[in-house]
Amino acid sequence: NGGHPNIVRLFGVVLISTPKSILLEFAAKGELLLNDILKQQPRQNDSIGRFVRYCVQISRALEELRRLRIAHGDVAARNVLVSGNGVAKLADFGLAYDVYTETTYLPSSVNNDVDELLPLKWMALESLESREFTCESDTWSFGVLLWEIAAFGEEPSYQLQRHLSCPKLVGLLRQGVRLDRPPGCPKKLYYVMKSC
Repeated sequence: NGGHPNIVRLFGVVLISTPKSILLEFAAKGELLLNDILKQQPRQNDSIGRFVRYCVQISRALEELRRLRIAHGDVAARNVLVSGNGVAKLADFGLAYDVYTETTYLPSSVNNDVDELLPLKWMALESLESREFTCESDTWSFGVLLWEIAAFGEEPSYQLQRHLSCPKLVGLLRQGVRLDRPPGCPKKLYYVMKSC
C-alpha cells in the first residue's frame, strides 16, 4: 500500500548472497540520522521544541507497527532517519556496532556460543529479563528516545552510571530508578517520558 510515511520501507531480502542483504527505501541526499542531528544542535532550551514534531511522527510510526502487531525492538534516535524536508522515519539499521559504545554484550538465550548485542539502556525491564520485545516495550524505548532528544543526543545514564551490566540495570529499574530529567527539559515533556 505504499507503506507508512513515517516508516522506512523494506522492499526485499536477499537470502542467497553472503552476507545476506536487505533492500530498503532509498535514502535521499540530505537525510540524516536523528542521533547525528541532535549532536550537531547547539544546546539551547528553546530548540527542543523543534524536535517535538519528530516525536509525534515516530509515535505515529509506532502506532502503525502496533496496528500490524509488529514490535520494533530498538526504538532509538540512531534508528530514526530525518528527510531533507523534515519528515522523521523509523528504521532499523541493524544494531550498528559503532553506536553502541557503552552497551554490554550478553549471552544469547538462543545460542550460548554467540554473543548478542543488546541496547540495554533503551530496553524495558521485561525485555531485559525475558529478551522478548513487544509493542509495550517499544513504548518504554520511545520514552528513552524522548530523553535522547531532550538531552541533545547524549547516551542515557541511570544515576550517572554510564557502564551498567544487565543485572545492575535490572536492579535499578526494579527499585524504581528512572532517567533523570535532562537540564532544560520542559516538565511536560519529562512527564511524557516517565509515563512511557
